[in-house]
Amino acid sequence: MNKSLNSLNSDLDSLSTAGDGLISEESARLSAEKQQSERKFKALEASNSSTKEKAGARKNAGDQLQRASLDLAIQQSRQSVELSRKSNQLSAQLNNSTSSLKAELETKIQAYHSKLQAAVKQETEKLNTALKKLQDSNSQLIAEVKKNIEEMPYKLFEFEAPETKIPKT
Repeated sequence: MNKSLNSLNSDLDSLSTAGDGLISEESARLSAEKQQSERKFKALEASNSSTKEKAGARKNAGDQLQRASLDLAIQQSRQSVELSRKSNQLSAQLNNSTSSLKAELETKIQAYHSKLQAAVKQETEKLNTALKKLQDSNSQLIAEVKKNIEEMPYKLFEFEAPETKIPKT
C-alpha cells in the first residue's frame, strides 16, 4: 500500500506538475492573448477616436458649409433686394426724366406750332392784301384800257391844233 500510495503520490505529483505546466502554458497563452487583445483594443480605440475626430471634423465642415451657404443665401437675397430697389429707383428717375422731357418737347412744339401758325396767318394776310391791291389795280387798268379802246375811234379823228405863236381869237 505504501508503494501504491507512493506510486499514487508520484502519479499525483506528475499529474500536478503536468497540470502546473498546462496551467502555466495556459496562463502564458492567456497572458499573450490578453496582451494581443489589449494591443488590438488600443488600436481599435485609436481608430475609433480617429474616426470620431474625422466625423467631428466632417460635421464641423458640414456645419461651416451650411453656415456659409446660409450667409451666401442671405447676402444674395440682400443684393437682390438692393438691385430691385435700385432698378425701381432708376426706372422712376427714367420715367420722370422722360415725362419732363416729353412735356418740355410738347411745350416747345406747341409754341413753335403757334408761332408758325401766326407767321403763316400773317403771310396769308399779306398775300390776300397784295392780291386785293393787284385785283383792284388790274380792274382799274382794264377799265382804262376798255375806255381807251372805246374812245379810240373818236380820238383818231380828233385833231388838236399845233401850238402856234399866234393867239387864237
